[in-house]
Amino acid sequence: QLCINYTNERLHKFFNEYVFALEQKTYQDEGIKVPAFSWDDNQDLLDLVDKGKNSIFGFLDTVCATPGGTEDLFLEHLNKHFGTK
Repeated sequence: QLCINYTNERLHKFFNEYVFALEQKTYQDEGIKVPAFSWDDNQDLLDLVDKGKNSIFGFLDTVCATPGGTEDLFLEHLNKHFGTK
């Protein structure tokens, strides 16, 4: 489920950049006046999941490569890095 949700978020980011950002720039370059609009950027969420060793996928890779790695070890990594203080 995590991979499905992650892929959906990646596709959402691509769609937003392609449809909104690039089209808005094209309109500006061509001198076409369009009302300003904005959209939510999900980059922070994508970084949480996939950006480097200190991400959800990074910790999952670490635990899977650790002999005797368990769900508890994975959760320990997540709580240590992302948990409330």
